[in-house]
Amino acid sequence: QWYDDAQIPDHPKTIPVKIVKQKRGKTGDSAIPVVNGELLALIPDELFDDCDLNQLEQFCQQAYGYRIGRSLRINEEYSDNNLILSQLKQKDDAICPPLLILQEAWQPPIQEMLRFLSELRLHCDEETHIIVALIGKPNPHTLFTEVSKTDLHIWQQKTATLLDHCLQLSPLVLE
Repeated sequence: QWYDDAQIPDHPKTIPVKIVKQKRGKTGDSAIPVVNGELLALIPDELFDDCDLNQLEQFCQQAYGYRIGRSLRINEEYSDNNLILSQLKQKDDAICPPLLILQEAWQPPIQEMLRFLSELRLHCDEETHIIVALIGKPNPHTLFTEVSKTDLHIWQQKTATLLDHCLQLSPLVLE
């Protein structure tokens, strides 16, 4: 639907705008733009060995506009966070890079995960972009599967309790 000046009373100047739903390219698309720079991918131990970093980067570019600069293996219990936290800031950087935390959506977030996200926020600048990238239940062919609406809703409810305006929770694999 188009809107123009005549349809909006008491508005000095309006530019007509058409809202269009944009189609996203497939992960094999080499033309996916990197608009946000590089991030640090935090990959749980149980997923790390099976995670194809090239494929993860393609999904990351498609969904979030980031390339993966570095990746770290994280322990699923999030028990030794000091090692992870020490790796977040590069020697020359005063702030943390944007972070991507890969998580399986079919496993509801546990308290340790929510505490880990809170620790990341305390360690990083309050404006650091933290993305919890959800994947569905892996199949024999790939880790990167779609997330069910129910699983996404559960994660949204749990992470909303953190009240973190720079925490993004979204599926990694787009339809």
